[in-house]
Amino acid sequence: MDLREYEHVKFALAEIVRSAALKHRGEGDSGDTAVGDIFARLAEDRFNLVVAGRFNRGKTSLMNALLSTTRLPVDILPLTSVITTVSYGSEEIATIEYQERSIPERVSLDRLDEYVTERGNPGNVLGIATARIQLPADLLRRGFHFIDTPGVGSPVVENTATTHAFLPEADAVLLVTSFESPLSEDEMRIVQLVRSYGRRLFFIVNKADLVDPGERAKIRDYVLDVLRSIGIDGPEVFSVCAREGQHFGIDGLYAHLMRFLVERKQADFLRVMCDRIADVVDDLPDCDSERANLRALAQAIRGGPIEAKRLPTLDSARETRFFGCAVCERESAAVVAFLSSYQYALVKSERERSELAEGGFCGVHAWQYHAFAGPRGACVALSVSLIRAAERLERAADALAVGGSIDAISQIADEGGRCPVCRVRSDAELAAVGEAARAIREDTEDGSRSYCLGHFRAVAKTLRDTELVRRATKRQAEAMTTTADDMRRYVLKFDATRRYLMDWEERDADRRGVELVAGSRGANGIPRER
Repeated sequence: MDLREYEHVKFALAEIVRSAALKHRGEGDSGDTAVGDIFARLAEDRFNLVVAGRFNRGKTSLMNALLSTTRLPVDILPLTSVITTVSYGSEEIATIEYQERSIPERVSLDRLDEYVTERGNPGNVLGIATARIQLPADLLRRGFHFIDTPGVGSPVVENTATTHAFLPEADAVLLVTSFESPLSEDEMRIVQLVRSYGRRLFFIVNKADLVDPGERAKIRDYVLDVLRSIGIDGPEVFSVCAREGQHFGIDGLYAHLMRFLVERKQADFLRVMCDRIADVVDDLPDCDSERANLRALAQAIRGGPIEAKRLPTLDSARETRFFGCAVCERESAAVVAFLSSYQYALVKSERERSELAEGGFCGVHAWQYHAFAGPRGACVALSVSLIRAAERLERAADALAVGGSIDAISQIADEGGRCPVCRVRSDAELAAVGEAARAIREDTEDGSRSYCLGHFRAVAKTLRDTELVRRATKRQAEAMTTTADDMRRYVLKFDATRRYLMDWEERDADRRGVELVAGSRGANGIPRER
């Protein structure tokens, strides 16, 4: 099971609860509460990874390296006694929560050091309780919630107390020491506290660039010996350099954390949720299928090895996302530009109205024209088309009176196949599909985009090259799967009444999902097959 499969199991559990809840209505408030609690637990699922250690060990630099960012403030002075949390968000956001104020303050990440560093907020004179940061990093999206604690052992005595007080909130702790002076007395105190709480510890020896490889191996052996001497079996120790531009050992640590996240979530969270869901559905009538599905999921969760090769790496973790079909955008722009001028031409020119009446708008573009031109414009332009159609019907009626064919009526209805807007749209589509295929062949940035399903078929048909089509198809499938996951996250958080947890991708998932299947509104759906 990898992280995506883990999340899909959560969606499947939510679907079982959702199905049972529909049959559960009217069974009493306690049942409704239990269902709501399960949805909330599934929606709020996260793993608190606390980063702790002595001041000036490079804790924040390590987080920046793991999250592939440089946005968290790094200061040579001790950070002030403020807990900084880092979670997933579609956009970079920093929210400052105060100890004596109920209303938080949103600030730019560029100003964050004014609030969380000793330089900007000495002794925490601003009275800040927590700084909450959201970043678009996939390690965060997949479940990790980082908590950067103040460095212990600094002249700011409140820092040590703040860090110690927060350790019980951790699901696991990254203890960051360094090759300069590994495992200080303050850090060993953290080790003892974390062990007393029964939490998992990862030991990071940072600043590997300061010593040569031979000295590095000796110091690492020393750290291992110290940890074993206090009863830690098989301590997990990682040698890294988290300095910007000199990353060493970060990929290995990242892969280990991903594996741990899957194993821990599979072993603990999913199994607990299966048991809780079973308590809800076991006694409900007419829930045989839900119970069977739950048993099958529980059995799958409890068996099967974790496949490390399927875990995302630091370089490959970024998902392919769909933000809009480039062909649809080109079509929409062409249609809007055409209708913007055509509405005036129809109002001013009798010749234009007469030419339109020969074929007329298609149904979709008739309404789109109405939206542009308004009631008066529609009446001026389309009355001629109605009169012309009525004349054709009159002639057909006269022909029927003398033995004419009923098929003539159908022919009149089909004469609208010369919609001028359809021609504009078709030309724009053809040009955009060609540009998309060219971008894929030339491997430009635009060549990595995904499309609505109808236009992707057109692009693939234009490409012809099997290998190019294969790679484009893989990207398209990934974008569609990612969007489907966003849609299912939206449903889960909606059902859990946790809309405040939704990120931008989830709030916009319904529009993007429909557009992937049917094309954008402006382009009026999937184009006809050529």
